[in-house]
Amino acid sequence: MALQPLVTSGLLALTEGLWSDYFMHGDNFDRDQARQCIYLYLSRMLPQCKRLARWPDSLWQQLSK
Repeated sequence: MALQPLVTSGLLALTEGLWSDYFMHGDNFDRDQARQCIYLYLSRMLPQCKRLARWPDSLWQQLSK
């Protein structure tokens, strides 16, 4: 099975979940955290996207353990 449809489905599910959370809990919704969540997902699924995330290298090293 090709990886692309799975990555696409995962990203769609994540985006729809964040969208729902925004509309149900807009007062407490953290856009930066949501953005980082998506970047983290993409960096794990597509390692070449790591540069999108705005985290220091030290944090990436901790997450890679």
